Amino acid sequence: MAAFEAGKAAREAAQEIFKSREDAETQRRAADQARVRRLDHAERVEAAKEVIEDFDAVMGEMKGVNVRDDVIDEIMGSKNSAVIAYHLAKNPNELEALNRMSPRELAREMGRLEATLKLPEPKKATSAPPPLSQRKGGGANPPSQESVLSNWLDKKYGKDRK
Repeated sequence: MAAFEAGKAAREAAQEIFKSREDAETQRRAADQARVRRLDHAERVEAAKEVIEDFDAVMGEMKGVNVRDDVIDEIMGSKNSAVIAYHLAKNPNELEALNRMSPRELAREMGRLEATLKLPEPKKATSAPPPLSQRKGGGANPPSQESVLSNWLDKKYGKDRK
């Protein structure tokens, strides 16, 4: 009986060690994913600042607003996170509605926002070719009807016809 109890205690101790290692690994992975998500979001924010002039001002108004952690995670996990954050800062009633949603509804709504909101295209130089240079030579200006008639008459009757 003592051997059985000792074996049982050893198995439980081994399972606890395995579980604690597994929990630590899961936490490390989650921390790594969160760090990568924050870095990616920061890059998208920098790109959005170049295109959206009032980005910092609008986002500054959001300081002190309470948002659930899972809502923040969903926003930061989006490929359009900066644009979605800007949109929600401009429309606080939508952010409030997201805060009240269940995780499943939140995921659905974030998918809709991600599909509809796009980063505005930056103003770029035209891709049209440069204007043509002025024509040179005999074909620079189209001949007038008078000059065509005058040249024909000169050929037909000679230059001395006047």
